[in-house]
Amino acid sequence: DVSLDPIGPAEQGLTLACIRDMRVQAELLEAARGAEERYRMVVTSASEVFYRVMMDADPMRAVVSFVSPQCQKLTGHPPEAFLTNPALWLECVHPDDRDILFRTTGEILRNGVEASRYYRLLNHETGEYRSVADRVVPLHDPSGRVIGYQGVARDVTERRKVDAERARLEEELRLAQKMDA
Repeated sequence: DVSLDPIGPAEQGLTLACIRDMRVQAELLEAARGAEERYRMVVTSASEVFYRVMMDADPMRAVVSFVSPQCQKLTGHPPEAFLTNPALWLECVHPDDRDILFRTTGEILRNGVEASRYYRLLNHETGEYRSVADRVVPLHDPSGRVIGYQGVARDVTERRKVDAERARLEEELRLAQKMDA
């Protein structure tokens, strides 16, 4: 990068030349592009839903600042719907799970430490509820105040079905062994 600026009276013909080697900036810019591409690849190819929520004083009146495209597979709603309607995620939560979701979210934000939440979400296209394991990480400002949270929500419906079937089979086996005895 070269910049030329006249200095002093014009008749002197003096020019200040500044020459700056831009290789380091170019390398940093290329590294940033690579990191962004890797981030985009992870977020768009993972099966989990990544999200970020920013809030003011009331954690239940937060603004969704990011949600990954996988939310559509889980809820039937595109990411943009959550950005324009922050209450949409809560509207998808099974009514029986809302109290525990409020309680666990409040604890996470009060304590300022990461934790997990478990609840069911309605997929409005299929009409079925999906079981979700949601890892939440509070975000802090420089003074340590919680200003939001981010997380990863994973559909664990199939795993829950398998666990329930395993428990049922183990109970049948226990009863059969008891009958044999």
